[in-house]
Amino acid sequence: MRSNELYLYYIKKNSTGYVQIISESYSVIPNEVIINERNYSFQRGYYLNDSGSTIKLIWHSRVDYTSNMFLNCSNITEIDLSEFDTSDVIKMNFMFSGCSSLSQLDLSNFNTVKVKFMNGMFSGCPSLISLDLSKFDTSKIADMKGMFSGCSSLCFLNLSNFNTQNVITMSNMFSGCSSLRSVNLSNFKTSNVNNMNSMFSNCFSLRELDLSKFILQTF
Repeated sequence: MRSNELYLYYIKKNSTGYVQIISESYSVIPNEVIINERNYSFQRGYYLNDSGSTIKLIWHSRVDYTSNMFLNCSNITEIDLSEFDTSDVIKMNFMFSGCSSLSQLDLSNFNTVKVKFMNGMFSGCPSLISLDLSKFDTSKIADMKGMFSGCSSLCFLNLSNFNTQNVITMSNMFSGCSSLRSVNLSNFKTSNVNNMNSMFSNCFSLRELDLSKFILQTF
């Protein structure tokens, strides 16, 4: 997958034609693709350069994987996922990784009850200023490695609702979050975590950190 291209292949018909959006080896089927307020249809094998700054995806069918979906789509500044059904998604790893121009992201409608992998989900998103993940259900997550790594503009993260009882690795989770001043980890359970390497590396602005409930493993 080239760094600035979003591959599209037809598979399901809507009012404008046949559209399917493919990321790496995973496929998801939207009913509609709107880029810069224009509807698009495509033929198999064609691709669209992501020079469009805004994308809206509308799904009515459920998908299992959203891994790498917007990987390295560096020109996108806004993604509307308000009508995206994630209730069956298992993997969200690297979903927004490398979206270096993405400044805002509304995930308030995300259903993450089945998700097991969020590693690298927001990695390499230096323009993100804030993230509201208050409705995320993380009770089944096993991998949070590098989840926010490289989010150098994030100043604050409230993860007090995160259930980390099944997480195995948190290495590099916040590495490179150089503007992060406060992160609420007061409810983190780390009894099953076996890797916390470089979890807060290069967090130069961090002034407040509650690790009172952390269980630090000795190997």
